[in-house]
Amino acid sequence: MRLQLDEDQELIRRSVRKLLDGFPVEQRRTTWGKDWPRGAYSQLAESGLLELALGPHLLGQPMAAAIVLGIELGRASLISPLVTSVAACGCLLNQLGDAQHSALLASGTSIAALAVEENQFVTGALEPGLEFCKGRLRGVKRSVSFADDADFLLVAARDANGTIVLLRINTDHSGVTMRKLDSISGEPLFDVEFDLPVTRDSICGSGETVEQAMRRTLTNVFAMQSAILVGGGERALEIASNHVVQREQFGQPLGAFQAVKHHIANSRLALDAARLMVFELAWKIDRGETAILAHAAETKLWTATATAELLRRAHELQGGISVVDMHETMLLYRRNLADSLLWGSPPELLPLTYPLRSILPTVQPVTDI
Repeated sequence: MRLQLDEDQELIRRSVRKLLDGFPVEQRRTTWGKDWPRGAYSQLAESGLLELALGPHLLGQPMAAAIVLGIELGRASLISPLVTSVAACGCLLNQLGDAQHSALLASGTSIAALAVEENQFVTGALEPGLEFCKGRLRGVKRSVSFADDADFLLVAARDANGTIVLLRINTDHSGVTMRKLDSISGEPLFDVEFDLPVTRDSICGSGETVEQAMRRTLTNVFAMQSAILVGGGERALEIASNHVVQREQFGQPLGAFQAVKHHIANSRLALDAARLMVFELAWKIDRGETAILAHAAETKLWTATATAELLRRAHELQGGISVVDMHETMLLYRRNLADSLLWGSPPELLPLTYPLRSILPTVQPVTDI
């Protein structure tokens, strides 16, 4: 199945791919576990493409444009703070009326990280684990993405009355301590400890307003993550398909064997279904539908499950070579693991999507084969 992009979306696709092709897989391997490629991030910002992740529906632009951006980022398997800084923090600040900081994030001038307990946030029982009492913030946040690179953190806490408060905390404050964690994906993760006074100027919002904005932000985050997962799966399937055509066994290409054909066909069906779900979510957002968090969670749940199975098949079809670190499929696999777990793993998303179901949903795609 091939979805037809309009002229603007095709321009975005070509522009992003051309830009990211300047950062080949060899260069991505050298930054693995060390440093993320800031050059690509800066070029996305300079070209105006970065702001698409802010939540195009907030800017009067079609969400499908952001989906095209996400798919290309997933294909390139580049580590960047786009989701946490722009799609999450930027979208959240925009809704809370802080257009100034939101614009800085969308322009790439500044980087932010969102420090919330993601699994509890997803299931609707937001327990920040931080205490904001008498103007002082104390506690620890776990596994905060890009915390060390961020200029400020958006931190969820509870005040003495038990009300949710969202605080903007500068990372250069002496009361902020970070400890780097090991990460299978190469994405920089940190445990962040807070013990500092907080002024009223640092309070972005509180109560039900913050909780509602956070859940609307999740819709944007799930859409971007789902697009990135689809892009990674698309690239992995291309690599595996090329391998079985070029690699010969018993005097003929691997792709000539029926069992191999089945693997490729099943992977293609799963990828088409995932892509269709992502664009359907974009269509719902563009229509102005608001109560679609469950649909967004379903989209991420299904795309994460489908692309994980696709990557497993890709490894199987390529034999041992694709499980070594210098192979591009391994980079795609690690990024797939990271994006499947961040902001809610499939088991955590299931109660939000299907409160009465205990099995993963089955999607039958409309295909054009």
